[in-house]
Amino acid sequence: MQKEIVRFTGIALCLFNALVTSVIIGLSLMPSFAANPESKNNSTKVGLDSKNVTNASQIEYDKLLLEKKKRQISRDERYDEAWIKLREDEFVHRMDVFKFQYWTSLCIFLVVIMLVIGGFILSWKQFELDSKLGNSGSENAFEISKSGVKFRSSVIGLSIMFLSLGFFYMYIKEVYPVNTVQHDAIHHEINESD
Repeated sequence: MQKEIVRFTGIALCLFNALVTSVIIGLSLMPSFAANPESKNNSTKVGLDSKNVTNASQIEYDKLLLEKKKRQISRDERYDEAWIKLREDEFVHRMDVFKFQYWTSLCIFLVVIMLVIGGFILSWKQFELDSKLGNSGSENAFEISKSGVKFRSSVIGLSIMFLSLGFFYMYIKEVYPVNTVQHDAIHHEINESD
C-alpha cells in the first residue's frame, strides 16, 4: 500500500507540474493576445502557437512600414512637383527676359541709327554751308571753359561725321553683340543644382 501511495503521489505531482506549466505558458501568451484584438476573437486562426503570434506582430510591423513608405513617397512626389513648377517658372522668367531684351535692343538700335543718320545729315549740312560761304579753312579753334566747350572749324562737318562713325563703331563693338545662351550651359547649370 505504501508503494501505491508513493505511485499515486508521484502521479499527482506530475499532473500538478503539468497544470502549473500550462498556466504559466498561458499567462505568458496572454499579453500578445491582448495587443492583438483580432487574435482574441479568432483564437482558432491564431491558436496558442507562438509562430502565429509572431507572424501577427510582423504583419502589423509591415503595415506600419508600408504606411511610412507611402508618406515618404507622397512627400517625394510633392517635392518633385514643386521642383518641376520652379523650373517651369524659371523658364517662363527667362523667356520674358529674352523678349524684353529683344524689344529694348531693337529700340536702342533704332535710336543709334537715328543718331548716326542725324550726324550724317548735320555733316552734310555743314559741308553745304562751308561750300556756299567758301571758307578757306583758316578758322580753327578749340576752347574749354567754365561755360562749356567751343569748337570752331571749317571742317566741322567732317568732325561730326567721324564722331557719328565712332559712336556707331563703339555701339556695334560693345553694345550690339548678341550672346546666345548655349543649351549645354543651361543643362550643366541644372545638373549642378541637383
